[in-house]
Amino acid sequence: MKKIVTAVTCIVIAIGLFFGIRSAFITKSFYFNDAESVTISDLENKKVVEITDKEDKRFIETFCSGRNSFPGTLETPACFFDTVRVTIVKNGKTYYVYPTNDGCDNLLIKYKGTEYYASMNGSLKKFVKIVQKNRLSWT
Repeated sequence: MKKIVTAVTCIVIAIGLFFGIRSAFITKSFYFNDAESVTISDLENKKVVEITDKEDKRFIETFCSGRNSFPGTLETPACFFDTVRVTIVKNGKTYYVYPTNDGCDNLLIKYKGTEYYASMNGSLKKFVKIVQKNRLSWT
């Protein structure tokens, strides 16, 4: 009887570990093209600029789109996401995107209380030019 209880306990633990590990590796893709609005702000949200130039908006939508984004529960990269906040509204849903400025080329995407990490899609230099063109600070 003791062996049966031990075996069942091991099976239950193995199943729990399997589903826990599996859920940690589920990625989410974010595609922001044709968003209703794109704004860039400082981190304190004191200065907010809506991006209305079609070319700039299209670039930012692509730049911030993250394929195979990993949830923050898996790993937090050693990057600094303390530059600007991009707010994207698409299909009535709001997403917050924070690009790095330290050479990591990563994005932090916040959606529904969960943090996801993805790679930038495009030129950071072009993104910074758009930020500066809209009189926001990039440090």
